[in-house]
Amino acid sequence: MTKAVVVAIALVMAACTTTPYVQSQDLAAKVLNARTSADHEELAVIYEREAKEALDLSKLHRQNGRLYASYPGKGYGSAMANHCEALATKYSEIAAEKSAMVKAHRELATKTQ
Repeated sequence: MTKAVVVAIALVMAACTTTPYVQSQDLAAKVLNARTSADHEELAVIYEREAKEALDLSKLHRQNGRLYASYPGKGYGSAMANHCEALATKYSEIAAEKSAMVKAHRELATKTQ
């Protein structure tokens, strides 16, 4: 195995082991119970971290796509590169949505006591 392939595999494995900042039930409870400025700021921080994680994953998959595109295999490289680019695009979209949630909760934080 070439060094680039080993690095690519390690990067993919690292991307698959990210842990969500808040479990979905915890987040649902935080959203349902958000009443104060501090509550909304806490949600903004959560979404900000998730946006950063999504952006990091987008960059990682773009990088992996470039590695796969140069893969000297039996035609796998192109399909894997396309797969990685599709994931990179989706993670970029997720980051944008999470960033919109950050903005919304920061606005709510300024309007509540």
